[in-house]
Amino acid sequence: MGTYGLYWLAGDIGLMALPLAFVGILGLASAMFHGWPGFYLATSLGLTTPETAVHGIHIVYIESLNAAFWAIVYGLIGCALDFLIQRRRIRNWKLPNEPTEGTASGS
Repeated sequence: MGTYGLYWLAGDIGLMALPLAFVGILGLASAMFHGWPGFYLATSLGLTTPETAVHGIHIVYIESLNAAFWAIVYGLIGCALDFLIQRRRIRNWKLPNEPTEGTASGS
């Protein structure tokens, strides 16, 4: 059911659960954003047809393709961030005996 289910659960609880409904709406937006690559790939590969409702094994195909797609995308983003952070650490790295700015080296 996912995070989107919190929207409907909040409706059953009442007015006090509006923050829970907001989280459910965010879950819906996330599902809409993350769902299209798997469907597009599945229809391109002929695993499902675009004019029918998705059900049964087709959901497994689509979600498996989504998992592979987003694992690659988020893995590349993480790799790029690690590279940038490591480059910044190497650039700011100093030897232990190296004088820091503002101190005299001969004293």
